[in-house]
Order: sequence, then structure tokens, then C-alpha cells
Amino acid sequence: MIVLIVPIGAPGSGKTTLQKYLNTRLSNYYFTERDEEFATLRRNNSLKKTRKKLFDDFQNFLENIEKLNQKNPEIIHYVYLDSSNAKTNVRENFYQKLNPDKIVELNFSLKNSVLQDRVKTRYHPTFPTNPDKQVEMINIISNNIEFSNPNDHRITKIYVNEPETLDDLYQKIIKV
Repeated sequence: MIVLIVPIGAPGSGKTTLQKYLNTRLSNYYFTERDEEFATLRRNNSLKKTRKKLFDDFQNFLENIEKLNQKNPEIIHYVYLDSSNAKTNVRENFYQKLNPDKIVELNFSLKNSVLQDRVKTRYHPTFPTNPDKQVEMINIISNNIEFSNPNDHRITKIYVNEPETLDDLYQKIIKV
């Protein structure tokens, strides 16, 4: 059984922090860190080559999860896709490719002031350090996020409009 966890939100919303927390709490937990992978690959490759490699690696990741699930369908395999996951058509491609039994969409829509406060002192491999550029990037990503109203019975939406504790989010996820 595959439970796909898809955080949707701008930088600073808590996606990676939650990913790391869940890694300490869930068994059979698999995750991607596409921002880290992108930054590492981009150091020595063109943008085109970096994107191709990321795409191939991601496809391999999904195929490996499918194989694990086929071998042990009775085990819950939690899969966390750590990225902004802003576009509905991209998420739908993940859903079709992986064909999870359950999907948890975490819709992070925190106030920009909260996001700006959270990102101003942290390191992020693909996020600017300049405060003005940070605000600009948060605004661009926030304005491009598509929160869907799907009819897919597998999808449970969890809305995060105010900061919540990691344990509260964990409890909501495992109840799905």
C-alpha cells in the first residue's frame, strides 16, 4: 500500500522540516529532496543536463517505490515528495505514475509575513539570501500555487493556514 504525501506551498511553509520529522517517525518512509539534488547537480552541469538528470532520478525513485510495493503490498509505504509541488498537472502526473492507494495533499498557505520571517536566516540551496529577493521569490511561488479541488477519492486534503506543531501534522497524516 502506498500513501503519497504531497506538500504544496511556498518556501518557509515547513515542507522540508516536516519531511525530516516524518523520517524519524514513520517506518517504510521514502522521500525526495529535489531542491538539494538540483543544487548539487547544477554545480557541475548545464541547466538542461541538470533537469534531465533530475527527471531520470525521479522516475527511478518512483519505479523503485512501485517495485517495493509490488513485493510487499500489505506494508504501508509512505512516500513524501519534498518540493513546492505548485502545479496540479504535475501532481496529477505523480499520481498516475505511482498510482498510490492514498494521497495526502498538505496545502500550506501561511501568511507571507510568516514565510518571510522563517526564510530570512536559514540556508536553502536554491533560495536567495538577499531579503528583497526572498520576498520576490516567495511572492512568485505563492502566486503560482494551484490548490485543486479534485474528485479523486484517494486524496485527503489537509489545510495548514496557521503554523502548527510537527506532531499535530504527523497525527493528521497517520489518521488518513
